[in-house]
Amino acid sequence: MSRSDKDKPLGSSGLNGPTQDFAEFCELERQRRQRAGENFDAERFDRVVELVLNKLRTLEAD
Repeated sequence: MSRSDKDKPLGSSGLNGPTQDFAEFCELERQRRQRAGENFDAERFDRVVELVLNKLRTLEAD
């Protein structure tokens, strides 16, 4: 997923309940880390969050 695909890499479309809560938390954390000016790998962060969101979506579907 590229950053240009969505304004929020963790866009909440199609998410519900705890999965949506997690995505919203991650988006806020991503913004906080970018503003903090620390050494932050946004692409890695997005990939890891996507992995977790995919797992949560799978669990919700079961």
